[in-house]
Amino acid sequence: MWLIDHGCDLENKIDRGLYIGLDAAGTLEAFMVDGMPDAGRFRATIEPFLRDAARAGRDLRAFGEMVALLWDEGNAAAALALEDLWNGLAAWHAFALYCAYPAASLAGAVGLDAAAHVCASHTEMIAPASYRSGGLNEASVLPSRTFLPAPGAAGAADRFVTSALRSLGADHLLVRAKVVVAELASNAKVPFRVELTRHEGGVRVDVRLAGTAA
Repeated sequence: MWLIDHGCDLENKIDRGLYIGLDAAGTLEAFMVDGMPDAGRFRATIEPFLRDAARAGRDLRAFGEMVALLWDEGNAAAALALEDLWNGLAAWHAFALYCAYPAASLAGAVGLDAAAHVCASHTEMIAPASYRSGGLNEASVLPSRTFLPAPGAAGAADRFVTSALRSLGADHLLVRAKVVVAELASNAKVPFRVELTRHEGGVRVDVRLAGTAA
């Protein structure tokens, strides 16, 4: 577990009422109805824990993986609805909400505009580790990739395009493609997708911002 691996005495926190752990999948089952989160059941499930945690008199932080589970199931609509329910709950309870999405999930094929909704639902984003200089790319197995408007995205997009074009034997397109991607990525305020496809005997590089026509 990440907390224990990073030196947190979790048993002590639990004994002092400073940590409440819930199973993400089991908690989802308590308020999902026909594939979507039910607002009333959500509040009935989550609010008691928020009230109990608030009694400690400390700043309250909630960390959730339920949205990521829904996203990985391909149910982006439910994940976005759950984001909205959490934000609505913040109007009644004082807490900071942290959501974790596996980078590979947001980089995949789920709608670009859905990824933009996720970004808009949060006040701050932490860039995936793969955005760091020298981070791994997935060009060999993924012909397209979605990038979030987070620090390091421009460099990650550049590495992705470079690796992808080289794997396709299209080194002659590197300079032009890198210029286009760098221009867009450096100024992007919303998620963007880079996609490479074979086209009329060559390779086509498409770059699209969320909220624009495909």
